Amino acid sequence: MSSNREGPTNPTSKHQSSTETSTGEMQIRDLAFNLAGWALKDVCKGEHMYQQINAKSIPSKKPLQWTTAIDISTTVNNGDTADSAFRQSFDLTDEEADSTQPLPENTSRYLIVGYAKHGIGVFRYSKSPSWFSMHSPSKVGTERPDRKDILSGKNKVAFVVVEMMHREVDPAFYVLLFPRNGLCTPYTIARSEIFFRHEFRRERRPGANATLTGRRYEWVSNITSDRILAGSEQAVSSDEVEEPKISDDTRASSAEKMDDNQALSAGTTDDTRASSAGKIDKDQAFSSGTIDDTRASSAGKIDKDQAFSGGTTDDTRASSAGKIDKDQAVNAGTAEDTRASSTGKIDDNRALSAGILDDIAALQRPYKKAFRKAIEYLVDKMEADLKYRPPPTNRGLLAFVEKSVVEFNASHSSMVVDEVKTLWPQVRHMTPARITKLKSLLEAHNGVISYFHLRAILSEGVYRLSNAGDPVDAAWWVDDLLKSVERLFGLPGDGATQPVAESATDPTVNALKRKLEEITK
Repeated sequence: MSSNREGPTNPTSKHQSSTETSTGEMQIRDLAFNLAGWALKDVCKGEHMYQQINAKSIPSKKPLQWTTAIDISTTVNNGDTADSAFRQSFDLTDEEADSTQPLPENTSRYLIVGYAKHGIGVFRYSKSPSWFSMHSPSKVGTERPDRKDILSGKNKVAFVVVEMMHREVDPAFYVLLFPRNGLCTPYTIARSEIFFRHEFRRERRPGANATLTGRRYEWVSNITSDRILAGSEQAVSSDEVEEPKISDDTRASSAEKMDDNQALSAGTTDDTRASSAGKIDKDQAFSSGTIDDTRASSAGKIDKDQAFSGGTTDDTRASSAGKIDKDQAVNAGTAEDTRASSTGKIDDNRALSAGILDDIAALQRPYKKAFRKAIEYLVDKMEADLKYRPPPTNRGLLAFVEKSVVEFNASHSSMVVDEVKTLWPQVRHMTPARITKLKSLLEAHNGVISYFHLRAILSEGVYRLSNAGDPVDAAWWVDDLLKSVERLFGLPGDGATQPVAESATDPTVNALKRKLEEITK
């Protein structure tokens, strides 16, 4: 390792020396935060923004050279050699800092967006910390936790990067491991395991950082836009720079492309959206019990807390879904990020079909029987819950379940009241104010909503609000509501709830089945 290689600076660069939220609060520069709100000491001390680094090229287009889970587990799970997977210094080597063009063969340029820490326990750190409920959720990244609650950046920490791009594409995230001859190798990693640097945590939409879904969308959108601008500039000192100026048109375009509910997938998906395949052996996943796109390359059993998980995949897979009408986008319910669920519920901001597309791509690197079973399981779950999806004309109910670019508002609440009267006239106590309150409680506490349980959640939730008013312990209230509903009504297929959809997304499901048959012949 060379000494204190920080990369060249560009005094003409226009970045911001501090990162503000929409409310004017400063993001803490010497701490990196994950989506759940945990803090990690920034190993680069926030000295540089939009820093770039060289690493080995991603061999995704060469299946036989695909980096596999066994490559990580063989080393990381062996206590004697675990350190070889992680860099000993965060000063860039000569090879990593080299900005000459063209780059050497099999070397690519990446943007550093955060860090990943080994051995912290994926399930624990994917849920909000215990002190989190005492503060406003919007304080993530702007309010410093107690020292005891800040994770150390000293041991087994790795850079997380994205590829440099000249067009807006949902990014795939990579953790840089196994330094060899001055360069590391990129491995796909789950978004829930990333501690994001301060320059990517800015809040563009008021209140976006107040929810887990909002942070996931906002921070990733920042990275999507910023890596285009950073691609034409060198890493620069945060004392010399301003925030990248992104036009409203560019942001609108990015928002449109990033919205997970507007299409099946733009090529990459959230790290945890496939954990609905809870029946799949955890030894077939990288970590945290999730079934991810990178499991295609898994050649061995991995301890779920001993290896980094794969999160997103290359952009080329979008072609199989990009033409499907957004009204046919599949959203089969929601689930908290860290669930190891066997219920088949899906994150509110994720299309179930996107998980299947990832698995389809996984079958090509090379074909694994387990992944076909995973796809079949997801298709079954998708078809089961989609029977209960209200028709597209029920805009209020769909907005209540499906997170979109347009936030759920008072007009949606009025729509819900009218639509419920038509679909389920027996449901009482409905008022726009109660619907708005119920939605805010569910969203603030990552409440799970499936189409199958939608009527019950609305009915019981509004009834409780009408009788007891605002809950004293909102988190407990939401948890008790959802558990009561699931206990009483079970899961799709074993409850008395009648389907309300005029027709499920048959074209989507059938297209996915045909693709599956085509690949696995």
